[in-house]
Amino acid sequence: MPSDVDLVRLLNSVGKEVFVTYFDTFAAPTLSNEQVAARLPADFTGKSRRSRTSHARRIFREGLAADALEIISKSSRLDPKVIECARMYRTRLAMAR
Repeated sequence: MPSDVDLVRLLNSVGKEVFVTYFDTFAAPTLSNEQVAARLPADFTGKSRRSRTSHARRIFREGLAADALEIISKSSRLDPKVIECARMYRTRLAMAR
């Protein structure tokens, strides 16, 4: 399991806002990595979309999504709507346990 520093690095590789905006897409087990990458903004290069998808999927695979959302919810540099959405997803994850 990655350390907190590794989680922050993974999260920064995805982008905090991208992680929240595409949270359900990254979490969808029925979508392939290629399908997820295709749903990310076209202004990202193909390589960037694949990299972001891979890093986000690793966060989910290793059971770190709630921790990632906690880090995002404490960020002071993000849009308040993104932070509120991160808190909502974190609450949803907590209720699912």
